[in-house]
Amino acid sequence: MRSFSAAAVLTLAVAAVSCSDDKPAAPPALSDKTYTSPATLAVTYDGEEMAGKSVKLTPTSDGNAELTLFSEFDLSTLSMERVTGVVPAPGILPGSPRLNLPVKLVAGDGCYTFSGDGSTPFVTFSYSGRIDSDGKMHFAVDKGKLANLDLAGSVWTPTPLKQKPGTIAYESTPFHLLWEVDPLPDIRIPLQEILKLAVETPCIPVYNGTAYSSISQLLCETVKTVAFMPDGNIPVTYISTVGGSARLATTSGPALQYVVAAPGVMKLYVNPLSALGLLLTSTSRPASPESVAPWPGSVAGHAPEAPTIPKDEIVKALLSTIAPMIADGLPMAYAKTDKTLDIYVNTEIAAALIQKMVTPMLKDPTVAAALKAELMKYPELEPYLPDIMKVLSNLDSYLLKTTKLEVGLSFVTFTQTGK
Repeated sequence: MRSFSAAAVLTLAVAAVSCSDDKPAAPPALSDKTYTSPATLAVTYDGEEMAGKSVKLTPTSDGNAELTLFSEFDLSTLSMERVTGVVPAPGILPGSPRLNLPVKLVAGDGCYTFSGDGSTPFVTFSYSGRIDSDGKMHFAVDKGKLANLDLAGSVWTPTPLKQKPGTIAYESTPFHLLWEVDPLPDIRIPLQEILKLAVETPCIPVYNGTAYSSISQLLCETVKTVAFMPDGNIPVTYISTVGGSARLATTSGPALQYVVAAPGVMKLYVNPLSALGLLLTSTSRPASPESVAPWPGSVAGHAPEAPTIPKDEIVKALLSTIAPMIADGLPMAYAKTDKTLDIYVNTEIAAALIQKMVTPMLKDPTVAAALKAELMKYPELEPYLPDIMKVLSNLDSYLLKTTKLEVGLSFVTFTQTGK
């Protein structure tokens, strides 16, 4: 699951041996300086390059230095109106948004080198690096190992979407959904079932509007494996249709990282630059739209008008909810057995995400109409359809009455056969 670039290997080799093969030169003068990738910093974690990281160098009185490892995300990168500023982002080591690391500098030909071992409450590691006279730093973390290995070494795949024969209900889905509220005398169907319908009903136009798919179908058909590595990386294999043909792709390991913070509690770290790059790539239009095959499991039909979902507004709302948690990690609960794994956010976070992401989508008349039209296909739902539409159109008020809400993903153990 892990890939090693030639550049990363070369960086480690050079740092370990010498600074330069040219004639001897004085090492660079040291001063307070912040190195940021990729312009002045090349940083790797267990051999994989990391994007958007920074290392601040502060010389010490004994001729050595202290390195501060951190990361920041410039919101203007999103190219959205009125979205500016810089927010803290995950650091180089999982579990440490900002870490001070004292290093002993060794003067060489035109550079300084350094290496050593370190540890935090979450991970042990080795490191090596080089500061060149051209103003660049190479920094490599190796042999990363989490202190808590409860999830380490496990590989999962989304729980299959399986419909109960002869019904509209599903016996298994890739989502973990739990919604408990104070008694609602005006609603005859549990809100939890309505939330499930929202992710199970094929109402998303795909294949140029000639078919509909559901969130659950798209998830199962797109994400193939999610692996939790001992070093804290989470590589994900998925189906990419960039360029018009489907192929298996893998995210960079450090794009997603995790630590187990307590029994049954993990923190998820998302590299904003890696996520943005993946989003831009996956949503780019292929050269030939007709060459893109419809999603398996999609429902035949035609969407005369694509939903005008306010994507920018949803992203802005999402940022306002999770921005404070980007650097420190998104807290998530998990429940694991030998064959299953559920990961989900708690009531406070789940309610905020639904209010700021799902509600704007349902206010779009095209999405609401498509959802209602699909639900009307099932006679079993006819008695409850008024309740369903009432809840979906008044989510905000029902969220206020919520006593427990869990929203997340459900996985099963991955096998080579996919069964």
